[in-house]
Amino acid sequence: MFDQQKGDKSARRASLQSILLLMGLTGLLGWSVELLLGSNLWWLVMLAIAVAVLLPPKLNPRWLMNRYRAREIEFHHAPELYKAMALLSQRAKLTKIPLLYWIPDNRLNSFTVGQRNRAAIGLTHGLLKSLSFREIVAVLAHETAHICHNDMQLMAIADAAAGITRLFSKIAVVVAVLLLPLSFFGVLIINWLALLILILAPLASSVMLQALSRTREFSADVKAAELTGDPVGLANALQRLDLWQDGLFFGLFRRRCGFGLFNSHPSTSERIERLLKLELSASDTENWSVTERIDLPKDFAKGLKRSKFWF
Repeated sequence: MFDQQKGDKSARRASLQSILLLMGLTGLLGWSVELLLGSNLWWLVMLAIAVAVLLPPKLNPRWLMNRYRAREIEFHHAPELYKAMALLSQRAKLTKIPLLYWIPDNRLNSFTVGQRNRAAIGLTHGLLKSLSFREIVAVLAHETAHICHNDMQLMAIADAAAGITRLFSKIAVVVAVLLLPLSFFGVLIINWLALLILILAPLASSVMLQALSRTREFSADVKAAELTGDPVGLANALQRLDLWQDGLFFGLFRRRCGFGLFNSHPSTSERIERLLKLELSASDTENWSVTERIDLPKDFAKGLKRSKFWF
């Protein structure tokens, strides 16, 4: 059973961290603009951010899923799955139930595309065949949480800010190299401190971008546990995903050698630990174990042989 008080506290902390990190990314971008082009162009940065927030791109989720060679899972293919999805959407106060798509890939993965009221969730063949119904619902709840929080738009804005910062850094380096001969002859003075800051700016923005991504993952975990009332279900799913995503050997290598600052997702152990803290001793959660497996039509699996897509 979900501990609402602990969940609210964790959600507030994640929201504050997200705001601070997004401010840091935009502030670093503005600083880069000022160092390279002068303070008169600062207002262009603020205008671009405002446009990105108010006018997000309206890409059709169906078109995006086609790029992954996905196939839509219709209600008659998996009615229990759609019933669970409808309940999760209602609890998340979404105006539309996200479309579900089957991805022809044997690895265990899931992702979301679109906007809050026009979204689609992709589930790989391996995930649907390897996880129990309870665990699949937990994964759907996690993706629903991303939709509820509009994390796709938030990360797109943050990624754009980091990308523009990298662009300004490259421009600064090229300009410095071209002007270096003039600096040697004393015709032009290069501000080496400003150049160093511009060179290091992409590294700082990358660290903040990945930290924001990890924060949003933690936040989605908490919301997913709230939507299902079953933190243990998501913890079990994460443990299974972590074990089988890249295979046992490569998964262990990735966990031991990964550098945390540049990881887009938190460690599975930390996510599971936080989820288990949200679990109360009593257990009166909804019964998500209506069926043990999702049985899609056999023609779905044919796409596995034809697909060469890896992600």
